[in-house]
Amino acid sequence: MTADLGVSHDQAWVAAAACRGKPTSWWFPARGDVFAAQVALTICRTCPVRCECLAEAVELEDVPYGIRGGLLPRQRHGLQSPTT
Repeated sequence: MTADLGVSHDQAWVAAAACRGKPTSWWFPARGDVFAAQVALTICRTCPVRCECLAEAVELEDVPYGIRGGLLPRQRHGLQSPTT
């Protein structure tokens, strides 16, 4: 659990996500689908729960694909949950 990033097992924040109701495929674009990735990243930039999303993505490091918290997998690589 990463207190600095506000990770919580409470998923209530998902209801406020800007991606809610949008096509899931935008956040899991096919390799080379720059348009879908840009659409997702643009939506993420204005998301009120971007930090919570990113924190969860870092906590769930076993999911190394998809755009989460406004970052591509290669951008999230190296971000780690501090261990206690």
